[in-house]
Amino acid sequence: MSIETYNKLKENPQSIIKPLLPTLIAAKLQHEQSTKSVDAVIETVNSMDATFGWAMYRDEIIKTTVLTGRHDLIEGEWSNGTKTIKVKLLGEHQYLFVCMEATTEKTQQQAYKKQTLITRYGPATYFIWYQLIDERWHPMAQQFIGFSEEQA
Repeated sequence: MSIETYNKLKENPQSIIKPLLPTLIAAKLQHEQSTKSVDAVIETVNSMDATFGWAMYRDEIIKTTVLTGRHDLIEGEWSNGTKTIKVKLLGEHQYLFVCMEATTEKTQQQAYKKQTLITRYGPATYFIWYQLIDERWHPMAQQFIGFSEEQA
């Protein structure tokens, strides 16, 4: 089902499923995945000029836009509004490193919905990305966008 057909179905006043369908916005997500050492993760995150971010260490979760030299990082996400870096510990100082960026290119094969979650640091915004496969929208990725200025 194309994005146009989906949105027509969502807006149809006769539709009994109208309140259940999220608004999808056509866009394209570019993403790259690799493994990196803890030092490479720290260097890359600190050079991205993030405006929002969080990091989970073995003893705390903190809201931060940069990483210190601590080598006990478990996972974290950082964003500058369009580009997101997500890291997760795989094993002995090796991290799954995912870089995601929403482009202005519109596509009929990908779309996202905006979702807000309540956290201890205030509302966090994520884009939930979907890929059109065999005429159905399948979840593809979750992209951290940032925190609201409001405090929870």
